[in-house]
Amino acid sequence: MPSPWLLTNLFLLLFVPGVAILAYGLREGLVGYRLHATDPTPVGDLANVSGAVEVTGTARSHDGTLEAPLTGTPCL
Repeated sequence: MPSPWLLTNLFLLLFVPGVAILAYGLREGLVGYRLHATDPTPVGDLANVSGAVEVTGTARSHDGTLEAPLTGTPCL
């Protein structure tokens, strides 16, 4: 039979990270649900909205592009 010290440490090594990972996943899932449940917000109304919002549209360059730091390709 394993010693109580070993069982306690094994429990702590598995249970504590498991609870932390579960809490993180639930939090991220809640953000995803909120984004899914809301309607897209026009960009002009973003200043009046707080919290998570979904924005739809096409991004275009305004005054040119920048260079991506890793690939060197043009980016917005």
